[in-house]
Amino acid sequence: PQFAKDHELFSSINSTRVELNLIGWNNGGCPIDFFTLEYRPVDTTKWTMVKRDSLTKNHILYDLQEATWYELQMKVGNSAGTAEKRVLFATLNMDG
Repeated sequence: PQFAKDHELFSSINSTRVELNLIGWNNGGCPIDFFTLEYRPVDTTKWTMVKRDSLTKNHILYDLQEATWYELQMKVGNSAGTAEKRVLFATLNMDG
């Protein structure tokens, strides 16, 4: 599997939440067997893991800190192999 380069990962970002557009994951013709999603503020060590039983079209991360940079890590796998995508994003301040 791989994430399509022409798909935008972030549908929306505000000061406390981020909506992820997950339809960019290409399964290579084999059903996705597992999907994990973790995030943490940059320069911290503790990841917050989001429990996912399946890959859905979107997912919202709630209760984020205002005006903060985060690291997001996603892993997917199926019978064709595994893939990982890591990105940085920032929440907005209250003024946008």
